[in-house]
Amino acid sequence: MQLEQETTESLNQLLRDITTAKDFVVANAPEYFQQLMLMAHVKAGMVLLVFVVFASITLFTIRKSMVDRTCHDSGAVFVSGLVCGLVALFTGIMSIVLVLESITAIVAPKVYIVEHITSLLK
Repeated sequence: MQLEQETTESLNQLLRDITTAKDFVVANAPEYFQQLMLMAHVKAGMVLLVFVVFASITLFTIRKSMVDRTCHDSGAVFVSGLVCGLVALFTGIMSIVLVLESITAIVAPKVYIVEHITSLLK
């Protein structure tokens, strides 16, 4: 009798906890998903900004090395242009991926959210 009562009490407590967790998720899910989608847009914008900065530096150094061919430090200008170009290439590829992810969040937000939840469960 005592064991049955303790089991019933434990199950009732478990049901109350599950209900509390469900209510919390239902109340906070819309804000979470809105912030998740905003984060995708901001992340894409930041990487795109880094790409624009490094691409601009690369173009400036390439232009400077072509104009100043007689300059003694043209090798250093070329190397710095090459490094900035590689960074610009890397961030350009990253920005394309993140912009595509951001577009997915705009065009198909439910698909984006399901993909995100699936990645969390893995």
